[in-house]
Amino acid sequence: MTKQILYTIFIALIFVSCSSDGSINYIAESTLTGKVFGENFTAVNGYAEHTEGVFVKVVLTSNTVNCHANMESVPLYLTVAVPDRIGYHQNVMAIFGKSGNEPVTEFDALVEIVKIDNDQLIARIRSENTSENNVEGTFTIPVCGF
Repeated sequence: MTKQILYTIFIALIFVSCSSDGSINYIAESTLTGKVFGENFTAVNGYAEHTEGVFVKVVLTSNTVNCHANMESVPLYLTVAVPDRIGYHQNVMAIFGKSGNEPVTEFDALVEIVKIDNDQLIARIRSENTSENNVEGTFTIPVCGF
């Protein structure tokens, strides 16, 4: 009887953790867009700081910035940090920022690192926690040295 219950629970977990349409890990391949502080946001620029073997810090902005920009002067931005490895990272901390406001932190982001090398990062992000701060899409940004 106990084996049957454990087997049933195991099978149920498999069905719950799998999705035939891939929606659990699906992130749009279109340009990253959404809302930051309730304002329309399109990631047109950004940079990645890469500590090989440790982490990747991603900074996305709605305007042009150079590596290590002073984020206080950037109208809207999104920052995430993930382990340095290709693949999906769940429940990532996403920091949504707006010039003149305290940043807002959400802990629901799904990030996929598609490619990273010494020159560029290709990745996708989906964060849908609130109507004020939500983004989804793909971006390519340069990797900056420290």
